[in-house]
Amino acid sequence: MHKAAREGRETYGKARLVGFSRQIRWVEITSVPLPADDGTVQAVLSVVRDVTEQKRADRRQALQHAVAKVLAASSTVEHAVPDLLQAIVVSLDWHVGLFWRVQDDRQTISCMQDWSVDTTMVQEFVRSSQQEALTSGSDLPGDCWARGEPLWVEDVARGLMCTRRPLEATGRLHAPAHFRFGSGLTSMGSWSSTARRRRPRTGIY
Repeated sequence: MHKAAREGRETYGKARLVGFSRQIRWVEITSVPLPADDGTVQAVLSVVRDVTEQKRADRRQALQHAVAKVLAASSTVEHAVPDLLQAIVVSLDWHVGLFWRVQDDRQTISCMQDWSVDTTMVQEFVRSSQQEALTSGSDLPGDCWARGEPLWVEDVARGLMCTRRPLEATGRLHAPAHFRFGSGLTSMGSWSSTARRRRPRTGIY
């Protein structure tokens, strides 16, 4: 963009910036040439505008449309779960989504369905989740179930409630979000290596 502006062309683009806290900000950048008296470009003026909130709002709107479309095409909410997980994960740029169903004994919840962007990266965590039945208050999903309200943890690697810790060899699960849904609850997570960013709260509730 700067090179094009030096050549006399106004340019416009978008970029993703990673801060020292590892949080992501989205910006729009406009660069315009500043010609000298002889017509040559001696300087470039660049204006940067933070559009992070707008991008998040656009994602939430896209999610609402995707969810409405899935529900309209499904006979029951539970039949819609696989497509809903996919819609949420893709629209909000998460890596994995799990659906936990309350069992008939009303004492435990079990992971019944899942959807992930990169199955190779998260398969160990998904497999572990599918093999466990959680009681009320145990682990993060169980805690969400007990509270009856959305639950957000910025970094599960530092959380004391999570016992299903992913192996360091496959990365870590950051910023899991849990919320009640129909006859169960849904868990969303951003899977990353320890060197990658944590995900800030996006207001998906």
